[in-house]
Amino acid sequence: MQDIQKQEKIVSMFDNIAPTYDTANRVMSMGVDKSWRRKACDLAYEFYAHDSVDRIVDVALELVI
Repeated sequence: MQDIQKQEKIVSMFDNIAPTYDTANRVMSMGVDKSWRRKACDLAYEFYAHDSVDRIVDVALELVI
């Protein structure tokens, strides 16, 4: 299998998993994943010296959902 075909297969697999992943993660972690995400965002915010928040927006959006 060519590298491009492997990459497409991996992307397709993640696309198929993505819609249910967050829900499954929330259930299996009994909601603790929200605190993990918040902690990751807080650490990233500190690491980037408070001026590159756009780099952590994807993770942060999950906190409000």
